[in-house]
Amino acid sequence: MNQSGGDYHDNMNIENHMRWLRTNVMLNLPPNSDVVVDNESYHNKQLDAVPTSNAKKVDMQTWFLLKGIEFEESMLKPDLYKLNKKTQRTI
Repeated sequence: MNQSGGDYHDNMNIENHMRWLRTNVMLNLPPNSDVVVDNESYHNKQLDAVPTSNAKKVDMQTWFLLKGIEFEESMLKPDLYKLNKKTQRTI
């Protein structure tokens, strides 16, 4: 976890947690094992979640591509978010 010996929570996020699970935990578990985790925010991430206003522009664009929603590459983040809100009403 934290190389300096401090509290690892400061360095933990969903990406670090998933990397740690793949490289340290999953490789060492026998087949059909159960993994129980607490409700820490970095343990929970909705797959294919609708981007929020805090999402990065590239994440919004990626989500649109995956959903087949057309957008202009030149669109600014606020415009992408407006499109996001508009398409949510129709989905």
